[in-house]
Amino acid sequence: MADYTAIINKIDEAIENWVGEPVMLSEQGSSVTYRSLTQLIETRKYYATLQLQINNKKPFRITHLKAGGAR
Repeated sequence: MADYTAIINKIDEAIENWVGEPVMLSEQGSSVTYRSLTQLIETRKYYATLQLQINNKKPFRITHLKAGGAR
């Protein structure tokens, strides 16, 4: 499973240092250019949501099981 903490930290740094010009962020061989502060904030929300989903996984549980053809 992916850990998005590094990506979130880079986005946070870019938001803190925003000067109104496009920012290129690179992570694991991929580069993306963000042209607005709004794009950075929306992307951070997206990755934060993904990270929360990883951290809040609940175990899978079977509650009802029927054999084929059973009524």
